[in-house]
Amino acid sequence: MDEPLKIILDADEITLKTVSEDELQDKHQKWQKALAENGLWLNVKKTKFLSSKEGTDSIVDGHGEAIEKVQDFRYLGRDLAAVLVDQAVRSRINAA
Repeated sequence: MDEPLKIILDADEITLKTVSEDELQDKHQKWQKALAENGLWLNVKKTKFLSSKEGTDSIVDGHGEAIEKVQDFRYLGRDLAAVLVDQAVRSRINAA
């Protein structure tokens, strides 16, 4: 991935990482479809997203429900803040 990470969505230990809202919406819709095809669903109340990108205020799932935006959350044992998402995620990936 050449571009820095901008958006992270986390739901029940499954994380989607993208550089744009459009890419996130696309991945999220594919994920929801795959879950539904297997009799599962995404609990939007337990799903959060973190974005370091200006102007990213809301994301809506495939059923029209808003996903909560947070300013920080714990990912791979580290507390992430929106301003440090790219740096923290890349350091964890490189450490693996």
